[in-house]
Amino acid sequence: MRLDLGPRLAEVLAAQEARIDAAAVAASEAVRPAALARMDAARLAEAQRFLDPSAERQQTYPTLQMMAGTAMLEERARLVLRLHADTQNRLAAIETARLGAKQRLRACTCPAAMRQISLEIPR
Repeated sequence: MRLDLGPRLAEVLAAQEARIDAAAVAASEAVRPAALARMDAARLAEAQRFLDPSAERQQTYPTLQMMAGTAMLEERARLVLRLHADTQNRLAAIETARLGAKQRLRACTCPAAMRQISLEIPR
C-alpha cells in the first residue's frame, strides 16, 4: 500500500527522479559516447570473429587494423574484448546506482530528505 504523498511531495519526487535519470545518462555518455557506439559494435564483432577458432579467417579486419599502435591483430582483438567488458561493468554500476538512488528516493517521506538523494556511482 502506497501512501498518498500529496501534490508537493509528488512534484519533488518527479523532479528528483528526472534529475537522477539525467545524471545517469550523463555518466553513461562519459563512459561510452553514443557517437562511438556503432564503431565499438563493429570493432567488437570483428574482434569476436577474429578470436573465434571455429570461424573462417577473413583476409582483412578493417576496424582492428585501423586501431593505433604496433600490436598484432590478436592483441588488438583481445584488447577490444577487455575494453568492452570494462565498459559493460561500468555501465552496469551506473544503472545499479540509478536504481538504488530511485529506491532511496521513493522511501523518503519529506521533500528535504528527497532533495538530499543523489546518484552515487562507485569508482
